Amino acid sequence: VATERPPEVAADGAPGTAGRDDELWTAVGALPPKQRAAVAHRFVAELSYAEMAAVMDCSEEAARRSVHEGLKRLRTEIER
Repeated sequence: VATERPPEVAADGAPGTAGRDDELWTAVGALPPKQRAAVAHRFVAELSYAEMAAVMDCSEEAARRSVHEGLKRLRTEIER
């Protein structure tokens, strides 16, 4: 009789990643609004930096910097 629980499976079917996805989205939700929007535009909507700049009403460099800062903050949160 197996007593261990099977690993959680994420929507993409990768075993053991469902809890990690929850952790990631919680961390994304805690980002400052500008960084959260930049990360979402880049990785969820898959916008280019030029498209992001138009949507966010900023320069491409500012959009790139917001993504960079957001990812840096996410990395710090996830590694805790």
